[in-house]
Amino acid sequence: MTSIHITVEDEDGNRYSLDDYRLDFGDVPMGDLSQRRMVILHNTARQATNITIECVAHPTGQVGSAVDTYEAAKLSFDSEGPFTSNILTLGSMSPGEAKDLWILWPIAEDALPGWGVFALRVTGTVNL
Repeated sequence: MTSIHITVEDEDGNRYSLDDYRLDFGDVPMGDLSQRRMVILHNTARQATNITIECVAHPTGQVGSAVDTYEAAKLSFDSEGPFTSNILTLGSMSPGEAKDLWILWPIAEDALPGWGVFALRVTGTVNL
């Protein structure tokens, strides 16, 4: 089985990468306002199909409870939404293609102060 080769960069060009194609969303300050951030998906190799992007617990450093972090996060391919789920499906990506992904994190009012950390997991199929 051949793995997909999708990387994630933030708006500043910093690349996130963790084992098993878990892609680090990074640290976002918790507070009483929703946070919205754009990341960029890059397909660095073969045509990929059936791509799923999912917010998950950070495999090496989850900070914050699930309900305040990855379960609360919502995804969209449009900066204005709709932001409806923490799982999003993308049909396919060609080699060299890039796609903007927007993450809205409606932080709960009773969330603990500090930092929340979660990750993105990107899975899919490679056309050989």
